[in-house]
Order: sequence, then structure tokens, then C-alpha cells
Amino acid sequence: MNTVICINREHGTGGGRIGKMVAEKLGIAFFGRNLAQMAIEYGGLDHTKYEPMLKKYEESAPNKFTYSLLDIGNSHVTKMAPVQDIIYQLEKDVILQEAEKQNCVVIGRCGGDILTDANCRVVRVFVTASDEYRVKYIVDHSGEEVTEKEARKKVEFIDKHRADFFKNYTGKEWLDPASYDIVINVENLGVEESVRLLCGIFHDEY
Repeated sequence: MNTVICINREHGTGGGRIGKMVAEKLGIAFFGRNLAQMAIEYGGLDHTKYEPMLKKYEESAPNKFTYSLLDIGNSHVTKMAPVQDIIYQLEKDVILQEAEKQNCVVIGRCGGDILTDANCRVVRVFVTASDEYRVKYIVDHSGEEVTEKEARKKVEFIDKHRADFFKNYTGKEWLDPASYDIVINVENLGVEESVRLLCGIFHDEY
């Protein structure tokens, strides 16, 4: 039976980075932003037109302004549905297929709940830290000049989108620890120790 580590994360915790490091150390597959491209290929959509759309709207709850009359693609594409629902269903199918094939790490996208009834061992993780830590992380790691004020706005904006997305597709609260098997405060534990902990859990049988 394959093991899948599903990581939800507050913006600015480096949860995606932690997940990638775990995958590299374990020698297993990693699925994060590459899921958008995989979803496009799975749905038979045009990369040039739809990759920016998928990246823009993934992990966002549907709203009336993003309703799509999308009638192209193959049979995997949900017709006459909000863009977010189309993206969610395509990525959901890809996650289920990959979990069936191999051990992997999945970042966000309700992976832990998507795999609830799948034939695999699922470890649901939430990565958190204080606002101050996350603002500093964004300022230091964004790859461009970002002020603390801008970083704080990003934290609030992206976290709200992720919470709404999670609630819409799971019916659960994103910040509720009961939604996860383990909650990691990366500010207290540190990146390396967080990675070590998750690698250890991967190898444990429970």
C-alpha cells in the first residue's frame, strides 16, 4: 500500500518547500504546482490558454464571477461548471491516480480528504507559524522586493482563499486541528526538524 503525505500550509510557512525536501529525502514523487500542468494534460486542454487560468484559480472557492461555459477538452472536463470546479475535479482525478501508482507528497488541494477512501495510507499535515514569522519568510524568500505591509496582505489574502477553498470542497474548517493527523509549528520546530519528523512518520507503521 502506498503512503501519501498531504500537506496543507499557511502562507509564508514554507510548507511547500518542506514537502519538496521530504519527497527528495525519501526519493518519492512530489505534487504541488506541477499539478496544474498535469491537470491540463489530463483534461486535454490547451496549455497556452488554460495554464494561466488554472494557476490563478486553483485553491480558490467558486464564485459567480468565474463561471465558465467551458465546452472543450476531453471527457474528463466537467462541462458548464465554474472554473474552480473544473480545476478541482481534474486535479482530484490526477491525485487519485498518482496515489494509486506511487508513494508521494501532495501540497494543498484538499489532498488528504480526496484520498479518504482511496487504497493508500494517508498522513494529513498542517504547517503553521506566527504572523511575524510568515511575514519575514515572505520578505526573505519571495525572490522580489516585498515590504512587510505587502507581505502581511499576501498572508491574509492567500490564507482566506485557502480556507474558503477547503471549506467549499470538504465542509471542514481549514484551521481546525481535527482535520489533520499532525500539526507542525515550523517556527518552533525548524525546517530541518520538520522534514526529519515527516520522513520518520513516513517510515513508521501505524
